[in-house]
Amino acid sequence: MRNVANDAISFHSGYPDRELLPERLVRAALARAARGGAALSRPPAAGLPELQSWFAHELGASTPAGTTPPNPSDVVVLPGSQSGLSSIFSALAGRGQPLLMESPSYWGAILAAGQGGVRIVPVPSGPVGPDPAELARAFDESGARLFYAQPNYANPTGAQWSAERREQVLDVVRAKGAFLVEDDWAHDFGITSDPVPVASRDDSGHVVYLRSLTKSVSPSIRVAAVIARGRRGSASWRTGPPNRCT
Repeated sequence: MRNVANDAISFHSGYPDRELLPERLVRAALARAARGGAALSRPPAAGLPELQSWFAHELGASTPAGTTPPNPSDVVVLPGSQSGLSSIFSALAGRGQPLLMESPSYWGAILAAGQGGVRIVPVPSGPVGPDPAELARAFDESGARLFYAQPNYANPTGAQWSAERREQVLDVVRAKGAFLVEDDWAHDFGITSDPVPVASRDDSGHVVYLRSLTKSVSPSIRVAAVIARGRRGSASWRTGPPNRCT
């Protein structure tokens, strides 16, 4: 977590080189936003409706037939995914309670868990994801009801869960009456594979989906969203502090 020289690329942070970012498009978007009234007004607590709709539509595009796609009202826009992790861990686990975490894992999620006062229980994960039997055992032995993971392009390993493993993990989470916190931090970074969120297969609120734009748009623009569908998710994770991000 140490600072590095400006001419060096810090791999731990997950930010791509500046040449890979859509700099021209970002500058144009910022100029348009500055000319509008939204830049100087207070946004709704859940974020701008246009952003809510965009995040809901993106996840809905990968939702298969037979599964209810998310609504804009299922979306809360955040000032970066890091703040979302802290709120989610505090709301769904609680201080002093266990949190299952894919291991190895993202250092920022470890920090967020520490800030929320939750107790991390590591669950080993390989190239195609965690072993479902080991995950079920961890739930039983720890009493946890929350599992944090990065199914697509995990930090720091770059691993991506297989389609079969996504279904198996979701089955375990449902069977245990638990939540999966899916951190889709690098959704736009696929080169030879396409990211398919686990959340696209769940409409009962067992998956709390965290989608970040910061890494793929600009490190200086903190925009992310958390999406939870169904009665379970909507009633529970929103108990955290209100969001005031645009």
